[in-house]
Amino acid sequence: MNVLLINHYAGALHLGMEYRPLYMAKSIAELDHKMYVLGADQSHLRHTQPKHGNESIQGVDYLWLKSRPYSGNGLGRVLNIFSFLLEACTRAEAILNWSKPDVIVASSTYPLDNYLAHYLAKKCGAKVVYEVHDLWPLSPIEIGPISKWHPFMLLLQLSENYAYKHADQVISMLPNTLQHMTEHGLDPAKFNYIPNGISLVDSQDKISLPKQHINLLDKLKLSDRLLIGYAGGHAKSNALHKLIGVAKCLPQFNFVLVGGGSEKAVLQLSAENISNVYFLDAIHKSSVADFLNRCDILTIVWSDSPLYRFGVSANKLFDYMLAAKPIVQALTSANDPVTLAGAGITVASTNNSDMVAAFLKLAAMTEQERAELGQKGYKYVLQRHNYSKLAKKFIEVCKKT
Repeated sequence: MNVLLINHYAGALHLGMEYRPLYMAKSIAELDHKMYVLGADQSHLRHTQPKHGNESIQGVDYLWLKSRPYSGNGLGRVLNIFSFLLEACTRAEAILNWSKPDVIVASSTYPLDNYLAHYLAKKCGAKVVYEVHDLWPLSPIEIGPISKWHPFMLLLQLSENYAYKHADQVISMLPNTLQHMTEHGLDPAKFNYIPNGISLVDSQDKISLPKQHINLLDKLKLSDRLLIGYAGGHAKSNALHKLIGVAKCLPQFNFVLVGGGSEKAVLQLSAENISNVYFLDAIHKSSVADFLNRCDILTIVWSDSPLYRFGVSANKLFDYMLAAKPIVQALTSANDPVTLAGAGITVASTNNSDMVAAFLKLAAMTEQERAELGQKGYKYVLQRHNYSKLAKKFIEVCKKT
C-alpha cells in the first residue's frame, strides 16, 4: 500500500519538528508499506528549512513544496498556508505520479488540507484519512483568543466540518475528541485513536550534548541538590513562568531549562534574581536523551486551558518516560499519562503550591523509589507509544478505507 501524507509542517532530525511523519513512515516501511511525505519548505516549527524539491531522509521520500516565508502566527502564516495549498494543486499530477497513493492522509494541523486531499484523491481514486493533531479552529479560538466569527476561523470551521463528513476514516492523536467530532459531522464508526510516540531506533542514535551544557550539568551535579530538568519549547503555552515561581520556593533544588522559543527572553528576565534557575540553548533531538539522563527529576508544566479536556499527547512527555525518570507534571486534563503510568506526580495546573509539594515528596523518597517510578513510565511508553506498534494501527486504519 502507498500512503501519501500531507503534513505542511513535517520535519526531520536535522530540520526540527514535526517528527511523527518520519517515525511513522520508517515504521510503516518495516511492515512492507510505503509512506510519502508532502510538506512545505517553510515552517515556524523547524530550526532549519529544507530546499524545495525531492529529498530522501533515512529512507523516507519527502517532497518539499515552495511556500511563502513567514514568521509568527499572524497574516504571514495564513498566506503561507494558502501558498502551500495552491502550489500543491498546481503540481497535482506530479505529486500523484511521484507517490501513486492508495490512501491520502490530511495531517497538517489546520483542516484546510482536507480539500487538497480530496482533490488529489478524486484524480487518482484514492481514499482519504483525516489525521487530527489539535482541534482547529477550537485551539486558536480558546488559546488565542480569536473570535469564532473571525473570517479565517469561519473558514476553518467549514473545512473541519467538511473533513469529518467526507473522510473515509479519522485518526485522532488526542483520546477524548470523539464527542466533539461527532457534533461536527463524524460517523463514530470512523473514529480511531493513535497517539504520538517514541522511536526506539532513533533514541539509540545519540549525539553528545554541547560542551556548555555538559560543563554546567557537571558543575551542578557536584552540589547536594537534586537536578530538575525541562526540555522543550519556551512559549506561552508551556507555562514556564509557573515553573520559575515554583523554583523560587525551592532553593534546595537546581532547575535547568533547555530549549528556545518566543518567551525565553522574558523568562530569563523574570528569573534574573533566582540563583537556582539555569537556561541552556536548544539542543539536537538526538541529544535530548543525554540531557534527560543527567537529571534526577523531569518536569512539564501545562497552561490552564479548557482544550486539555480532550487529552494530551506531548512528544516531550514520552521522551521523559523513555528516559525512565520520575516526573512532576502540572496539568488539568481528563487524560493524564503520568498518572496512568504511575510515573510520578500530577497536580492541577492552577496551583503552584501543589507543585512545590510534589517536588518535596519526590525528594523525600529514596533514589530506588524514584527509579521505580521512572521504570513504570518506561514500561508504559514502550507498551503504548512505540511507533512500531502505532504504525500497525495506522495501516489497519488505512486498510479500513
